[in-house]
Amino acid sequence: MRSLQATTSASQGLEFVLAGEHSYPADYPELGTEITVVGIFQTYEENGYMDCHLVDAEITE
Repeated sequence: MRSLQATTSASQGLEFVLAGEHSYPADYPELGTEITVVGIFQTYEENGYMDCHLVDAEITE
C-alpha cells in the first residue's frame, strides 16, 4: 500500500493498492511526481474507524 497526497488547497492523503505485483520503490514514481491514480474506491473499517482507499489501482504519469 502507498499513500497519495491529493492536490487541493486542503490536502489529504489517499491510500491506494496497485493491481498486480509491485515492489517499492522500483515500481512507483519518484516522490513529488504528479500522477493520476485510477482504481475502485472502497471503504473499510480498521480499529473502529471507517477509512477508504483505491484498490486494483493503476498509475499514469
